[in-house]
Amino acid sequence: MEEKNQKMPSILGKKVNLKPLLNNLEELVEEYFKIVNNNLVLRGLGGNKMSLEEVTLFLKECKENPKMLEYLIYERTTDKLMGDIYLKENTGDINLKNAEFGIMIDPDYHKKGYGKESIKLILRHGFEKLDYRLISLSVYKYNTNAINLYKNVGFKIINESIDKENGKEEWIMDIEKECIYNL
Repeated sequence: MEEKNQKMPSILGKKVNLKPLLNNLEELVEEYFKIVNNNLVLRGLGGNKMSLEEVTLFLKECKENPKMLEYLIYERTTDKLMGDIYLKENTGDINLKNAEFGIMIDPDYHKKGYGKESIKLILRHGFEKLDYRLISLSVYKYNTNAINLYKNVGFKIINESIDKENGKEEWIMDIEKECIYNL
């Protein structure tokens, strides 16, 4: 992947602004901390509450990982942080340039189109600008709202798995570059 700190533009949509996680971690840690520790978010992520120090370390690691394109999702009119979205380059298959995808949205913004627009923007960026051929995700089987959203933007269930960290059942979904024309 190119030197990401030089090449990560903001991605502007009608409702959201995706800003690269590059600088000013101190300014956003507390806001991010509140979102990531929301009970609905924790359920979707399948994780445990994080301390302020853990959130700071996590964001720093995302920022420094050369394979990770981490964007913060802001509401366009208010510039309020709503969550994050990422593409992480997968180097496992040398014949297929692909990435892993993930998103987290503050529940106050669920079912209002912010997640859908954010996903479409990051997929277009991944397929058109970064030339990924395939983008994959994993989602817990009980997270039906997320599954329906992912299907709505073109992801297909391709396999099932068990999360090794917590034993929860999950679907593996992917979307191919050719589906971009439906976005």
